Amino acid sequence: MSSGHGVDFPPNNTTPGLVQSSAFSKISKEMAAVLARRRFDIAGERPFLFDKLNLEDTCMIAHQNAFEYLKDHVDALAAGEQVFGPNQALQKFGSQFHPKIDASSRLPRGRAKSCYANATAYALTHNDLFYSEGYALDPALPLPFQHAWLVDEMGDVVDPTWKDAEQHVYFGIAFKPDFLIEMLKHSENECGLLVNRRLMREHFGSPDLLSAGVLSKSELPIAGSSCLLS
Repeated sequence: MSSGHGVDFPPNNTTPGLVQSSAFSKISKEMAAVLARRRFDIAGERPFLFDKLNLEDTCMIAHQNAFEYLKDHVDALAAGEQVFGPNQALQKFGSQFHPKIDASSRLPRGRAKSCYANATAYALTHNDLFYSEGYALDPALPLPFQHAWLVDEMGDVVDPTWKDAEQHVYFGIAFKPDFLIEMLKHSENECGLLVNRRLMREHFGSPDLLSAGVLSKSELPIAGSSCLLS
């Protein structure tokens, strides 16, 4: 599935797709129940079912559970890919990313439901922000969405589309700027890399071809970055 829009800014007319697959139903209901525990008891303003934990510990547990849930989702979809596809790519090259608190203070938020164009536009105009793509979710609502965002020089998420990004969990691949530009030429400025199956099949349909475009930790501008990229 492709994103279906160009690189104009403000970007327009795309929706990050919710994965519709029978594999999704195979993900454990027990994990979904664990994630649901992040919801707050209105009266006590604290997470119920975690009475012995403070709020910070509870949120850390919820985010770790959400990340494991997200990995299970990717693994289930990758198992159904007959050839090297986006989920197998995420299995091999994907990393967890941590969002920057109050990222909206750094960038004006782009148009809603236009994550691929928003992230692409900023990556092309800011040499310290790098296009990233994969899945993201809110631990309180265990529904993984295909999504695109930015990674800064420290390897932290800067999300130009979603509000409350610090509450979300991100798992994906950061891409080199020159690879992004080259793929935009091939796609005639249609945004989105992993979501564009035709583009992937024709131009980075193997681990070796894709690895040339993956932004590794050593290539981030700041030495000693705390980024979780492999």
